[in-house]
Amino acid sequence: MRDFTLVIPTYNRAQQFGALLGYLEAQNADCRVLVLDSSGPEVLATNRERVAASSLDVEFAEFPDLEPIEKWRQGINKVSTPFCALCADDDLVILEGVRRCLVSLRSNLTASVVQGYSFTFLLRPDGDIELNNIVYFRPTIDDPSPLERLTKLFQQYQALNYGVFRTRVLQRILDALQPMKQTLARELLWSALTAVSGHVIRLPHFSYGRSMGPSAAYDYWHPLEWLCKDPDSLFAEYLHYRELTAAAIIKRTDNEHQLDEICDMLDLIHLRYLARHLPDTAVEFIAEQQISGTSFAEYWPRHEIHLPLYQAAGIRPSPGSGKLGPLNIRGPDRSYHLFPNFYAPGEIESPQMDNIVHLINALDGYRVIRQCSFEKDNSQTAERDGDERVGHG
Repeated sequence: MRDFTLVIPTYNRAQQFGALLGYLEAQNADCRVLVLDSSGPEVLATNRERVAASSLDVEFAEFPDLEPIEKWRQGINKVSTPFCALCADDDLVILEGVRRCLVSLRSNLTASVVQGYSFTFLLRPDGDIELNNIVYFRPTIDDPSPLERLTKLFQQYQALNYGVFRTRVLQRILDALQPMKQTLARELLWSALTAVSGHVIRLPHFSYGRSMGPSAAYDYWHPLEWLCKDPDSLFAEYLHYRELTAAAIIKRTDNEHQLDEICDMLDLIHLRYLARHLPDTAVEFIAEQQISGTSFAEYWPRHEIHLPLYQAAGIRPSPGSGKLGPLNIRGPDRSYHLFPNFYAPGEIESPQMDNIVHLINALDGYRVIRQCSFEKDNSQTAERDGDERVGHG
């Protein structure tokens, strides 16, 4: 894995960052690691000391007073290896899955990204871990033209941020994201430009774990939320998004369409995407609340916004499996609680037990140390800058 760099953005979370670094050390990670740290002085000093003591091949880069998206852009432009991936400071990569992704990416020259299955996890106060959902699992997209690939991507959209990228492709994508103002627009453009740039390969192996722990609140990260709060800015941002996407398509040698045809198709593709995130029940409920004068924050808590998003992405258990409840597996030092969306997903084959055991053996090296007092003091500051998760869809 010496041709691969794992890029870890972090901000005021020495606890989670230290756990991720310790996990990589326990897994004997043989890749390069680049840490992008914009933490406050005390956390920054703690992280710097932790990196200095690490057995990994790790570089530490400081980025004061930068928005996360700009930090990621500058950080990725520091990468010198042919392949790279981003991992948030409270998330995990499954190294065996990453290795499989690299093998595929090296041999598939038309691919821009290779991604295994991603899952969500939650570390309980008692040290046990919940495995909640398999969230990114849509099949390979290898259609011959960029518009065909975009159509396939948005038929049942799942973010592509968490894959293993060709470094030059990801550098171009992050450069292109800068004009976008809102979280959702950035994520969608990131995914769209990935599909425009080449094939999107999916492997049926775990490669990334997304933490379900507390994070900063985000605005304009879900289409239904954005439509309710500020529809004018939604459609204004979309026009800019469409312009950037169309410009990327028209430059491709595998494109056979004129600019006006591309824009028309992009409108249809994204109208379908928007409609999937506006289920009748949700729209009816919102209309009733708006007519009654109830504020958005009061009638639509954030955890409820996930429901139409999950429905649109096809994240659900197999029929009848929901009655079974969690499946508990004892690891060497703690228990793992597997929920139906994880062990019996609705749209793909259930993970084989040997894959689950391999995953649990890897996760057993993930240990979060006691929270430092200065992290608690900085919790309000984290709300200003947001966390370091690279996608929210």
